[in-house]
Amino acid sequence: MLKAIRQFLGLSLTLFAIHVSPQAQEAASHSSVHLKWEQDHQRAMDGTTVLPLIETPLIDGDIAFRQHSGGHTPAPNWPTFITLASRHFNAPPMKAAATRSAAVALTFDDLPSHGPLPQGLTRTDIAKSIIGALQAAQAPPIYGFVNAKRIAEDPSSEQVLQLWRDAGFPLGSHTYSHIGANTNSAGAFEQDLLANEPVLKKFMGDQDWHWLRFPFLQEGDTVEKHRALETLLKNHGYRVAEVSLSFGDYGYNEPYARCLAKNDQQGIETLKKSYLDGAADSLAVGQKMSEMLYGRDIKHIMLLHIGGFETIMLPKLLDLLKEKNFKLITLQEAESDPAYATDAPLGANWGGTFLQQMMRVKHLEFPPTEDRLSKLDAICR
Repeated sequence: MLKAIRQFLGLSLTLFAIHVSPQAQEAASHSSVHLKWEQDHQRAMDGTTVLPLIETPLIDGDIAFRQHSGGHTPAPNWPTFITLASRHFNAPPMKAAATRSAAVALTFDDLPSHGPLPQGLTRTDIAKSIIGALQAAQAPPIYGFVNAKRIAEDPSSEQVLQLWRDAGFPLGSHTYSHIGANTNSAGAFEQDLLANEPVLKKFMGDQDWHWLRFPFLQEGDTVEKHRALETLLKNHGYRVAEVSLSFGDYGYNEPYARCLAKNDQQGIETLKKSYLDGAADSLAVGQKMSEMLYGRDIKHIMLLHIGGFETIMLPKLLDLLKEKNFKLITLQEAESDPAYATDAPLGANWGGTFLQQMMRVKHLEFPPTEDRLSKLDAICR
C-alpha cells in the first residue's frame, strides 16, 4: 500500500486548496492563471465564473481541487484525497466514509400536538412515548419546535412542553401558527415569530431557545423576501434549524388513526413497512447527496413530528439508525458542520431540505426516490 501511495504521489499532480481566504480567492479571480473546471461544477454570478462552493470536491480527473473552511489544516481534505488516490491502487476503491460512523441530530416539529389523536391516546401519552424511546436510546438533548397556537386551542396540551423540558430536552420556535413564509409577507412572518416567544421564554428561561425551524421548510419565494427573513432572524438572534433528512413521517399519522379506529392490522403493517422503507431510503439518499456535494458525509439533521404513529415507530427508527451506524448528536453539534455555513445562492423558492437546495444550486441530478406519501391516503379507507 505504501509503495502504491508513493507511486501515486510521484506520478500524479494533485492540487488541494487546503484553505483559501476570501482575499486570496479574490486575487485569484484576477490572475492570468485560470483553472478550467468541469462544466457541471461551474457557477455564474453576475456573469463571472467563480470558484466552486466551499467543501465542493472536484475529483473526476487527475488534478483535484477542494476548498474547505476551518483554517489552515489538511485534516478535512484527507477523506477526499483517499477517495481520489484509491483509484490508482491495485485494490478495490476505498471509501473513507465507510469506516466512520455517521451522525444525525433528531428534531421534532409541531409541539405540543400534530395530526389526529389515535384512538385511546392523549397528547401527553404521545409525548411520554416519544420521550421514553429517546431516553432508552440514550439520546442527547433533542430539540422540539413549538407552535404556541396549539396551546391556545387546547390549554391541556401545554403539559407536553413541561414533559419535554422535564426530560432535559430543549425547545425552539416553529412560529406561533405554523405560518408559511412563501404565502405571507416578511412582516407578517416576523409578527408570528415574535408571538411564539412568550411560551418559549416561559419554558426555556435563559437557555438557548433562539432556533427557528421554518414551517413547510419555506425560507422565502423571492430573493427580496429571503434576504428580509435572513435580516429579521439576525436582528432577533435566531439561527435556522436546518434539515438534511426528511421522509414525510407526518403523512403517516392520519392513516394510522384511521387504521386503529377500524382495527385494521393489515393496514397498520402496511404503514409500518412503508415508514421504515422511507426512512431507510432517506438515509441512503441523504448520504448520497452529501457525497455528491461535499465528497463526504456531513453531520445530518432529521425532521420528525410529534404524532401518534411515532409511538410505535420511533423505537424501530432508532433501531434502524443504530443498524446503519448513525450516532445521535445534538442540533448544535450537527450545525457545527461547515457545510451549513453556506446559504444556498438560489434565485427563487428557498424550499426543501438543505441538501435539496444545494443540489439545485449546483444543477445536480437528484438520486431516484419512491413516492410513498401519495399512496397513504388510500390505506384503511
